[in-house]
Amino acid sequence: MNRYKIGIDDQYDIFILAILQGKNDILWLGTFGDGVIRYNLKTRKKSYITTNEGLINNNVLGLFLINNKLCVSTENGLSIIDTSKLSVKNYSEKDGLQAKGSSQNLIFKDKNNKIYLGGSNSFNSFYLDSIKGASVKPKLEITNFKFLIKKYHQIKQKMS
Repeated sequence: MNRYKIGIDDQYDIFILAILQGKNDILWLGTFGDGVIRYNLKTRKKSYITTNEGLINNNVLGLFLINNKLCVSTENGLSIIDTSKLSVKNYSEKDGLQAKGSSQNLIFKDKNNKIYLGGSNSFNSFYLDSIKGASVKPKLEITNFKFLIKKYHQIKQKMS
């Protein structure tokens, strides 16, 4: 039996809620409060992906992998991590997911790679390559600006 020390020291506990084996001896660990940990079993080196790196929330409830995309279910929505670039894209209620509060491990991928994401009183189903960001574009309004010395106020021209 092997024991892998993940915590920084004995004074700080890391609560692991989900574990997923990736490629090349990489384990993906979903934590409560510390985001996702990428752990290399050979070198025993770890790196964190948290809200500082773009994760939607640090309380990870579930993980699964489709090709090189790590799907991370959190309390505030879904983060998709490109495991080759370690870039993060987030989806939330504004993108059509159910409201905050997905439940732990209520994320499932069927044999056709359709994703099911459970929550309170509802669930979503979708294919990873079919989800897009919010379709509503934010309205842009310039309320004032300064050009050289003169300040301009209350500009009411519509921007598109």
